[in-house]
Amino acid sequence: MKEKWRDFLSKSQYCRKTKCSTRVRANIINKRDSSFVKAKIIWLMNIGKIRHLTDWHKFFQLGFRYPRSMRHWDKDSWFGHQRVGGCNPTMIKRVRKLPHNFKVTNELVGQFLDGLTLDEAIAKGSLYICDLSRLREVNLPNSDKVLCSPYALFKVDAVTKDLLPVAIQLFDCAREGYGDNPVFTPADPQYTWLAAKMWYNNADASVHQSCTHLALTHMIGEGVTIACNRNLSPSHPIYRLLAPHFLYLLAINSRALETLIGPGGWIDTTMTMRVWIGTDCSATDARLDLFRELVPSK
Repeated sequence: MKEKWRDFLSKSQYCRKTKCSTRVRANIINKRDSSFVKAKIIWLMNIGKIRHLTDWHKFFQLGFRYPRSMRHWDKDSWFGHQRVGGCNPTMIKRVRKLPHNFKVTNELVGQFLDGLTLDEAIAKGSLYICDLSRLREVNLPNSDKVLCSPYALFKVDAVTKDLLPVAIQLFDCAREGYGDNPVFTPADPQYTWLAAKMWYNNADASVHQSCTHLALTHMIGEGVTIACNRNLSPSHPIYRLLAPHFLYLLAINSRALETLIGPGGWIDTTMTMRVWIGTDCSATDARLDLFRELVPSK
């Protein structure tokens, strides 16, 4: 592999010196890059199984930069950052009134509110909530996996201005077999609190993949693509504006049906909510009523 790499590198250097055609130069560079990637994949496959969190560091010995989150993924400030800079940045809302199923009390969170009581913090507008309780409608028959329907409460730190979690309740109501549905806070043991945040993130990822990503991006985009091609001239200004965004979309969606969201596919075998839930959860989103109007019958 090293010899091939050296050969392609020398050819690409010769190509630049002799000013050969753009097509030839691109072909040589693509072959060089392909060989480089193959060499990295072979090296990666020889790493072995990932058995500990620190084993993930081996992936970044390939020459990629370490992601920022590897240094502080377990910190409360990073968990708060994910609510506004992560995969679902529109889910967070200012608290006007706490949901009646969210059993947070001043006794539980008062110590984290910078001298304010819970009611005072709500009146001041300094508390924020992420409500994923809609996931209670998702059932997982014949599965040993658990999907939470959580609430998470946040405050803005008076000194650092970081968005920090102060309470997490993993289910919107008590469920048979899951105990008394406690509210977790930073006062809990370190790994209990960390586990609560990880369970919340799992629910957040499920909403993102099924609704935000699949339904409101790929499926809505497919409807717009079909509607535009059926009803607009290629010279129409709107068509010309949108056409670059249609590129590969139908092919990607078709491929995804086979490998990603098909029965036994990657989503079905790796995600908590599995495949059939993708359409079930998306269908509960009222915004998807728009999708039915996007594609004319002719």
